[in-house]
Amino acid sequence: MRRWEYVEGSASKFWETGTNGTVVTVRYGRCGSDGRTQTKDHASAEAAAAQAAKSIAEKERKGYREVGAVAAVSGTGPDPHSGESAGPSSVLLPDEDTFVLPAAWRQALHPRRGGVARKPAAAQRHHWNRLLVPTAAQKASIQGYLSAPRDAGLAEELRSHLAGSPSPSGAAALASIMRLDESAARTWPDIWSEQHGLPFAARATVELFMVGSPSELHGGKPIGPVAQALTGTGSVAWASPRRLTAHRVRELLAATDEATYRSAAEALTAHRTDAHRKIVTAYLVPSETDWVAELCTDPDVAAVRHQIMLSLVCGTLNSAEQAESFPHLPPIGHSLPVIATAAEGIGTAAVPMLAEGLSDGNHYSDGAKKTAEALVEFPTDDAFRLLLGRADSKQVRPSLLEAMHRYPVRALRLLSAEARDHAETSSVVSLQLLPGHVAAHRGQVEAVLPALDNELVAVIEPLLNPVGLTADASADALPAALTGPPESLPGGPRARKLPLWANPALLPQIDVVSGGALPQTSVLHVLSMLATSGPGRVHPGLGSLTRTADAASLAEFGWALFQQWQFALMPPEESWALRALGVLGNDDTVRRLTPVIRAWPGEGAHHRAVEGLDVLAAIGSDVALLHLHGISERVKFKALKLRATEKIAEVAAGLGLTGDQLSDRLVPGFGLNADGSTVIDYGSRTFTVGFDEQLRPYVLDGDGKRLKDLPKPGAQDHAGLAPAERKRFVALKKDVRTVASHRVHRLEDAMVAGRSWTAQEFRALFVGHSLVCHLVRRLVWLSETDEGRTAFRVAEDRTFADAEDESFALPEHATVRPAHPLHLGGQLSTWARLFADYGIMQPFQQLARPVFTPAAEDTGNRLTRFEGLKVPTAKVIGLERRGWERGAPQDAGVERWISKWLGDRWLVIALRYGVHVGDIDMTQLQTIETVWLDNRPADYRPADRGYPLRFDELDAVTLSELLADLTDLTEGVAA
Repeated sequence: MRRWEYVEGSASKFWETGTNGTVVTVRYGRCGSDGRTQTKDHASAEAAAAQAAKSIAEKERKGYREVGAVAAVSGTGPDPHSGESAGPSSVLLPDEDTFVLPAAWRQALHPRRGGVARKPAAAQRHHWNRLLVPTAAQKASIQGYLSAPRDAGLAEELRSHLAGSPSPSGAAALASIMRLDESAARTWPDIWSEQHGLPFAARATVELFMVGSPSELHGGKPIGPVAQALTGTGSVAWASPRRLTAHRVRELLAATDEATYRSAAEALTAHRTDAHRKIVTAYLVPSETDWVAELCTDPDVAAVRHQIMLSLVCGTLNSAEQAESFPHLPPIGHSLPVIATAAEGIGTAAVPMLAEGLSDGNHYSDGAKKTAEALVEFPTDDAFRLLLGRADSKQVRPSLLEAMHRYPVRALRLLSAEARDHAETSSVVSLQLLPGHVAAHRGQVEAVLPALDNELVAVIEPLLNPVGLTADASADALPAALTGPPESLPGGPRARKLPLWANPALLPQIDVVSGGALPQTSVLHVLSMLATSGPGRVHPGLGSLTRTADAASLAEFGWALFQQWQFALMPPEESWALRALGVLGNDDTVRRLTPVIRAWPGEGAHHRAVEGLDVLAAIGSDVALLHLHGISERVKFKALKLRATEKIAEVAAGLGLTGDQLSDRLVPGFGLNADGSTVIDYGSRTFTVGFDEQLRPYVLDGDGKRLKDLPKPGAQDHAGLAPAERKRFVALKKDVRTVASHRVHRLEDAMVAGRSWTAQEFRALFVGHSLVCHLVRRLVWLSETDEGRTAFRVAEDRTFADAEDESFALPEHATVRPAHPLHLGGQLSTWARLFADYGIMQPFQQLARPVFTPAAEDTGNRLTRFEGLKVPTAKVIGLERRGWERGAPQDAGVERWISKWLGDRWLVIALRYGVHVGDIDMTQLQTIETVWLDNRPADYRPADRGYPLRFDELDAVTLSELLADLTDLTEGVAA
């Protein structure tokens, strides 16, 4: 008997069924119990099988999942989400070799006589009048054909048929001339059967495949009432509608009485005159086994290459041996009825016909999904290998995971063999899947391990018995939220069914602060709490978890859960695994997640990226907010950038700050000393790590000797401390690199925009910060008071000095901002010499920054001297690095302008050809049509609206910066 189980929340039920001749046996109950058994006798073995298939379909619709065959062993096996392991003697080993035609396939296939019994669908009589009473136009077409036929013999058959002498060829010609669309193709068989009998309908169907028009053959439009008989192996009519006619007649023949069937078979005998007719007749009556066998040996049939004809062959064959006679059978993976029909005849021999369906490109991605779902139903190594070979495909991977669940022993054997053969390649999917599979099916693995090859055992055994696991913490040491059902907590929502990938056995242990690790039953509660938490709604029991468990361990658990969700192709309904990072994550999580968030919009996953921003905000640490702010300032996807900006504003408002003020404070100290250094302790030796004026790390050994890099831990170093300290060093380097890029960008923006800080803010946020002070010392600053403006720099000892290198006292009431070269006047050269003398390298162009002044004509609304110039499209797009934004796509996805926000207005460049979204190389050169100021970026339409904003209203720095952008854009180009 086959067994299904239903496990959701507190429900844990099983249901088993099997047939023995005409008897159907059912056993059901709670998992772990003996259950109740019922039997029922049916009229025939076919009726018993049909009832069993119907019951199975109903159970699967209700959520029951097949887990195996009970007759294989005793016992019921563990619940896959229970965290329990069954021993080898009691484990349930499923039947992984018997192919059973799925219930859905039994309903979809084109039935054959003696096969799956199915009542034919009712005739579509509402279409009959359209075919039986031709319109005036159709009558004219018929008469036009008869008056000037392309094929005299076929015309004579049509005349006879219309005159009341039924002719299969004439009926086929009439159907072809009256336009054989899909509804007509399904309807003609019923009309023919009622008027002339089913044997006539079968004969007319064969002839229909041999009647067509030249326009049909070449895919052209109808060229008039033309029909002709077709001959030769390469000239069968394009047969998609004709296949529907054949399907209907085959369905009727499968269910008709024996006398009618025999009469039809005898009538078809006379039509088996060439290869194509032999194929069609055999398809209509595949129970004529001699005809099917003849197809396999006929050289003319073997020479047929027409895909439609060969697809009929797929549904005709009766054995795997017959399938081997046709090496050129077409792929069948895109059609469930075709797959099911072939599988009824040849069983698992249909698998090779599905292989090509997985190799299609994105154009057939739905077909690849259907093919993969079909392969799951075939319990063979070949089917599993096909899925495993395309595990990187988002259309295929869910089916691979389902196959692993259905056939755990086969999956174990083939995954371990793949892992053995690719041990040096860490990216092989089997190496990612196998550890979790072993953990999820521990009892079954233990049961079959003695029967496997030694080479496979060597791969599996270390995964079955991993070293270094922490013993479970005592239940007495755990809060009730982690030991009782999650829904039992006040305010806790009802538990939901967890997906297969959210299995405690697939995830790392969660360490408890007081010692030990959470038992897997408690981990299951944690997963349930995470799954029932929603946006802005955290399960109340998770507070107990974060107080009980080690924070670093929780972060690793959360990231592993997120990776499981990723590997399952991130189903949207299970995005709680992403949100869980906001509850469990730490700064390491932030560093891992941020690049993923940045990439998602480019993969068509903007909404998922927005959820990722919410995760960063929920983590809420300085590092998290720093990365969130970085996305708000520099990411190539405008919608994500805008949402990140809004998120930063929300966080800032909650703290009573502006977005800029929050950003100024988003520079973590990273635990560094006042001089920006930290000690890395390996136990047996220590190192000092610091950062130079360009925020590049340096390492000193215990004697103060500068090293090229921090060495890896050695045998003499502390086994636990040294690796953790090196990991801290690697993370520190990444964080400081992020800070440096972010701060440099903001300081340059502040110089251009004229943003300033109070003297107190400057000292606290810039001079006093252990990292930012390195950048501050490499710039010239302006102190501004009512009494005047003074340029100064920050010395190495964090005191201030003026252009003469004399001490400067920064007034408490002053405001401070980075100096633009235009602010320094005659002191510019003095400052340049001073920085050169001290060897100070600036983080961006400040003292050496090009300065531009407007030409005489640069006073109105437009900069005409740049208009008409031709510039490379790549340089136009490069302006985005300077803060420009490409325009919204217009007709045909063309971005017709690019613009830059100047603080109170926009500078807009209109492009003659525009940038084509998705194909930026379509136009290599762009002509600058218009350069103007506007209160919004849009097309330049002087006939529709006025443009009052003028360039002579801009301050000198803003004007110099925009002229610098335009000068660089047009450098070396001509009109």
